[in-house]
Amino acid sequence: MQRIANSKSVEDVSPFGRAKLFLAFSRGLQAFISIAQPGLAAVIALVAIPEWDIVVIGFIAAWAGNNAAFAINDLLDVELDKRRFKHLREFKGFDIDTALVRHPLAQGFLSYKAGVLWILISSLIAVVGAYLLNPWCVVLFVVALCLEMYYCKLSQVSPWKFLITGVMVAVGAMAGWVAVVDEVALVPALVFFIWIAAWEIGGRNIVNDWSDIEEDIYLGIKTVPVVYGHKVAGWLILFFLLVAVGCSLLIGPLLNLNGIYLAGALIEGWYALLYPTIKLLKNPAPEVAITLFNRASLYPLVMLTIVVISLYLPPLL
Repeated sequence: MQRIANSKSVEDVSPFGRAKLFLAFSRGLQAFISIAQPGLAAVIALVAIPEWDIVVIGFIAAWAGNNAAFAINDLLDVELDKRRFKHLREFKGFDIDTALVRHPLAQGFLSYKAGVLWILISSLIAVVGAYLLNPWCVVLFVVALCLEMYYCKLSQVSPWKFLITGVMVAVGAMAGWVAVVDEVALVPALVFFIWIAAWEIGGRNIVNDWSDIEEDIYLGIKTVPVVYGHKVAGWLILFFLLVAVGCSLLIGPLLNLNGIYLAGALIEGWYALLYPTIKLLKNPAPEVAITLFNRASLYPLVMLTIVVISLYLPPLL
């Protein structure tokens, strides 16, 4: 799903506007709300809110890491994105991914050198923060970045690259888990990993390609909607989101989370993931797809809120 940015020369951009372009390069709003993914992992792993110093360091590290990961995607795809703007169509509706300028590097609002420098600085901040939390967090961050780069290399190779991005996002989220515990409980951690991977695949990745079929065919990009069509893409989205909701409910009894959590997970899973997917299967319009994408993007943040509320309110009778 793409949006055409307002044409504006680099010389016309103010210092504040230039900072905004760097955030847009990292898909700033999406990067910011994605902090909730490792945050959700940390709270679930502890079944409590971590100490304030861990929260602060984790917040900074996760934000910087997300900035680097999203920016790497645009850096590696810059030539494709330049071609994309020659075959771009507008659409109606708000898209979290394009809340700021879309692909500022491809549009010439940022130089390639500035983009690389932004990624290096963001990665350095993320690595330092991750190391302060747990050296294993650094390993997970590096693995996630490597998977992101591999994913980009597969853009014109295979539609099954969605499996890579699912694993990549889940690996990044697990950094929050290992940051707060010395020993990882294998079964709950595995359920959480599958939960986040399935959510990313069904809620953000496949559906994000839904409205780009014409552009992706023009660019030679292979996605599930391009290769297999809307029907197969829709059923795959439903399958992965059913897995995500199922895992969100399963992790409740595994960690003795109370009825408030279970009720909240069920309601949010229906509202943010399953209901808009059913609507999409009935009406494969871009506006319906973007509703699912936007709600799914906010899903980890809402689930984090639900977990915190469930920890500090009396359990349901």
